[in-house]
Amino acid sequence: MAVMGGNSSMTATIKAKESIRYRELLRQYPQAKQEEIIFRLLQRYIRRLTPLETERLQGFPDNWTEGVAETQRYTQCGNAVSVTVVEAVMSCIKEIQ
Repeated sequence: MAVMGGNSSMTATIKAKESIRYRELLRQYPQAKQEEIIFRLLQRYIRRLTPLETERLQGFPDNWTEGVAETQRYTQCGNAVSVTVVEAVMSCIKEIQ
């Protein structure tokens, strides 16, 4: 959540669009940090990735997990580590060092 706190323009935009809900949440959670309130506001905009999107994020071909239950598709993609993803991560690490 630290990233959200650091992006003041995003925070201002969300607070402006959701000003009534923002004030309600501040009253409901008086001890909450601003980042926590913004996270609660964002929850209505967050959606679950589709199995196809998870396959693409992992670098797998479309419908690579097709033919099994949807929960199993998520599990397969979540537990998998594709070569393309490892290569991308390692190249970033190499650049940093």
